[in-house]
Amino acid sequence: MEVYLGYVCVECKTNLDKTMFQEAVTTSRDLKVAVPASLYFLVREFLDMTPVSITSTHIDDVLIVRKTKRMNSNVRQSYCTARDRKAHRSKYVEFLDGARYPVDVFQRMIDKIQVMADDTDPTAGKVPGRGYF
Repeated sequence: MEVYLGYVCVECKTNLDKTMFQEAVTTSRDLKVAVPASLYFLVREFLDMTPVSITSTHIDDVLIVRKTKRMNSNVRQSYCTARDRKAHRSKYVEFLDGARYPVDVFQRMIDKIQVMADDTDPTAGKVPGRGYF
């Protein structure tokens, strides 16, 4: 039997409700029990739930890569069929163009990964200059 454990894990969600968030909390806890120094990111395309604190969880960050709320459900209903999507395409393209993927959100995740990767060798030469290990 083979088991694969992640050191940096990213769970991607287009949308996220409270139930899915609780599942991510459980998954992140299980990961941190198995690999304590690992990182767990929850990446979502749009904000569609009331933000909650992740301080008491094992989630390292929740990143919203479009920095906007998802379209309301009554608006999304107008995209249910192929014909509807064609008819309303320009509005949807305008919505997506107004919510492009910003570099700073991805950079935040990269910076956290870089800090973790750089801090794997607490040699005696580095510690006095930093003041911690």
